[in-house]
Amino acid sequence: SHGPGPALSQGLRMGCQGSTVERAVEFEVKEAAPCGFRQDFILDRKLGRGSFGTCYSARAASGGQLVAVKVVDLRPAGERGGRLHAAVEAEAAILRRLPKSPFVVEFHSHYVSDGLAYMVMEKCPFD
Repeated sequence: SHGPGPALSQGLRMGCQGSTVERAVEFEVKEAAPCGFRQDFILDRKLGRGSFGTCYSARAASGGQLVAVKVVDLRPAGERGGRLHAAVEAEAAILRRLPKSPFVVEFHSHYVSDGLAYMVMEKCPFD
């Protein structure tokens, strides 16, 4: 499993270990340059789009592991942008805390750069 991306602030990593998801979303994500996601993964094809983001298949740059990546645009201005950012952080915190199970998609890592969040997860064998 790939560890958390360098784009996560230390505070977020500490917050995700706390007892509540609400605590995790108090911390801001610091954007990193260059983006570790672009160094670590190569996006392939679009798998689908939802109201929250777009999913792609991707491969790890080293080793070629096939993964699914949800890309969420965090750039909307104003109150909507703040709520979207908090929702992404809450989802990442929840996914990180889930125990491994054959019935739940495994969460690998999370990156933020240039106003985009990349959530790297296990790719299911069907698409």
